[in-house]
This record gives sequence, C-alpha cells and structure tokens, in this order.
Amino acid sequence: MCKAKLVKQILSFVAASFLLGSVQAQVEVLSPDFVLFGKTSGDYCAEYIEFTSTHSTNEDYLFPDASPLSDERVYFLHRPTYYLPTLGIQTYFVPDNAYVYLPIIVINWDNVEVVPALTPEQLRDTLRAEVDGISAVRLNIDGVQLGNPLAYRTESPFFSFVFQESDNLYSSLLGRPFVGLDDPVIAGGYLVMLKPLPPGLHDVHTAYTFAPPDDFTRERHYQIYSLTPPQFLAHKTGQLAANVANSSLSPNRQQPLLATLNGTKASFDSNNLRAGINQLGAFQNKVRAQITRMEQAFADSLIQSAQQIIDRANKESQ
Repeated sequence: MCKAKLVKQILSFVAASFLLGSVQAQVEVLSPDFVLFGKTSGDYCAEYIEFTSTHSTNEDYLFPDASPLSDERVYFLHRPTYYLPTLGIQTYFVPDNAYVYLPIIVINWDNVEVVPALTPEQLRDTLRAEVDGISAVRLNIDGVQLGNPLAYRTESPFFSFVFQESDNLYSSLLGRPFVGLDDPVIAGGYLVMLKPLPPGLHDVHTAYTFAPPDDFTRERHYQIYSLTPPQFLAHKTGQLAANVANSSLSPNRQQPLLATLNGTKASFDSNNLRAGINQLGAFQNKVRAQITRMEQAFADSLIQSAQQIIDRANKESQ
C-alpha cells in the first residue's frame, strides 16, 4: 500500500468519525506555573526532549506520532526541529482524556559533538542566551489567541537519557549511528500544557521570531483530532493494519491478519472494547503462528503494538 493511499484511508476514517467543522468548546491552557501529576512545565520539557530525540525518524511527516513517554495521561507531539521550515500541515490524533504538551518553540543543549565539553553552567548560559534571542511568540488554537505568551517561558532541570536505538534524531543530524548516554542535557523555550481537548478537530497555529542577528520567523500550522477512547483505539488499530498492509508479507499471509484487525476496528468503533481486546489477542496468536523466524523482528513489533492497544483498552474498560 502506497503512502498516498494510507493517507486517504486515515482521512476517510476521520471524516467518518466527525462532522468536520468548528469546535464549539474552547481549549483550555494550564497556567505557566502549573504542577500536573507532580511535575512542572520544566519537568515535562525534559521528557519532551527525550521523547522527540529518541523517536524513530521512519514516519510520515504529515502524520507524525502523538503519544506518551512515561504517563499515558500526558501526550507529546513529535515535532520538526525548530530551525526547519514547515513542509505542510501536520495532523495528530490524541485521546480526548489526555493532556497535550505543546511546544511553541523548544531548544536543548548538551555536549554531543562538543569539544571541549561545556560545563553545566556553560550549557545553561548558552541555552538562556539563545532563548533570550526570541523576540516574539504566538499561539492560536481554534481562532483564539493565547494571552501573554511570553509568560510561558520554560526551562528544564538538568537531565539525561539513553539512546537505545540508532534510529533517532541525532543519528539523522550527525549522519552516523548514534547510541548511548546523553548527559547532561538542558532544555527550554516556550511550551504550554493543554487540558484534555474536546472531541473533534482543533486547528493550531504557532509562530516565533528570532531578533537580529538571526532575524527569522517560523510559522507552523497543525491539526489535532481529539478522539473518544473507542475512536482512538480504532485509530491505533487502523495504524497497525497499515503496518501489515505495507509489509513485505505476501497477500495471502496478510489477508487473515488484516481480516482480524478490520474486525477489531469495527468492534472498537461500536464501543465493544471487550470484543476488540479478544480479537487483538487472536491477532497476536496468528502472528506467532504465521510469521517465520526469519521475520521475527517484524512479528515482535506487531505483537508489541497490539499489546499496547490491549493495555489501553483494558484501562478504558475498567
């Protein structure tokens, strides 16, 4: 299945799930000094950098990932590096019972490829000087402008994380595989935490300007679809089906797997979570039985993805 066809399938799902129009309920933004689930904006900024830096680069640019890092109550949006131009309207899908951490602009500093290495104090000073160079920021959601956006300036504590896989942002930027510990790291910028979004389509515009000598402005346009729990489970199942359809498995081997996933999606769409959970268990058993040892890595990824949907469905059904 080509990428264009996959995009059409996703948009068809969205059109079937919503009457596309203006969202009546206004999106709510937490105050800059919020503490959510015991964490500040700076704490979430550190998690955001780990999420985006270690994220796989093998994805559709226009339909990037929106998912949690360590707490499914807060979703992060996988965004392009701040200095890259916008190449289209990126579309995200999130559950309507999760908070969404949205960066207007975020910057991080560490000692990767820095010789001699900077001290933590030098890293902090470098970060602050760069953020000081931002002269204006703007956030508009569903036509409503964020008041006093400069009040949302955020700085993380020092933190560290491990690149477990070489498929990550740093490998892409360095032009060579990069794995291992990144320590210390500090990040900051302008970031906001959105309360769980009312179901439906939300239109997001952000902008930021660097004063001279950098002297450039970036504007970005995003769409966020907030899905009810059954709709979100159906969406994740559809993504899993797309992975199967895009694989190198022969059509006769794909067919029974896709049939089970299509049945699962129908169950979730009809709010029958228990049936969907059982069907995903059957899908996992079929994967184990039908995919050979030569394709074990692919089989493991399918089983893991299915298990993540099962785990979320179990939580929603409690």
